[in-house]
Amino acid sequence: MWEVFGAVVTLVLGALAGVIATSLVQDRIDSVLSSFDTGAFITGQDLRGNWDFEYLIHHDEGNHAERAMMRTVQVGNRVRGICEPTSPGGFCLKVRGVLRGATITGSWTDMDPGSRMSGAFFLHLNADGSAMVGNWLGPHQGEGEPRVGSLELTRIA
Repeated sequence: MWEVFGAVVTLVLGALAGVIATSLVQDRIDSVLSSFDTGAFITGQDLRGNWDFEYLIHHDEGNHAERAMMRTVQVGNRVRGICEPTSPGGFCLKVRGVLRGATITGSWTDMDPGSRMSGAFFLHLNADGSAMVGNWLGPHQGEGEPRVGSLELTRIA
């Protein structure tokens, strides 16, 4: 009789251990999967293409606006772009960002020869994916003094 009882206890404990182990493994899998940044796949947003890019600098003397055309590429939730000036003396930037839901956060770098300017930005994508608005932060004219400004991008059809 003790042999049967021992076998039943062993069977029950084995099954219980299996359930606990399965639960722990599933919890770990869920934890690992949730740590991956899959915003672009979840939202289905495709940010590749050409964008009309307005860059507004806010400072004590007033606001200064410039325009450019930005060409973007996207792999998963990673977005990269390069601005091409639309007027002589216009700015040229390189941007890198990460899409999470409808928000892109990232960094920008001035591509002009000899420039050391760079900073950070965030953009919010509208519901139909045709426009983005946000802000940037960085030094002005490489002087190191912080500047802030706004960004507006409109998809070029």
